Amino acid sequence: MDFTRDARLSRLPVPTLVLWGAADKVNRPSGGRMLADRMPNCDLYEVANTGHWVQFERAELFNRICADFLAGRR
Repeated sequence: MDFTRDARLSRLPVPTLVLWGAADKVNRPSGGRMLADRMPNCDLYEVANTGHWVQFERAELFNRICADFLAGRR
């Protein structure tokens, strides 16, 4: 299923955080932009020099971005 085409995304009212590896070989980096374009309240971070596992490959950055987002510091 291509979840980026789900029509419900355009009605998602909550703030959403998407972190995407710029060098992701599992899901093309353009997928992150497609999600952000469909969700009205989306913050997209495309992480340079990072593949599919942003949370492992760039754990410190991932944790900082997530903590800031959850604390309302967008």
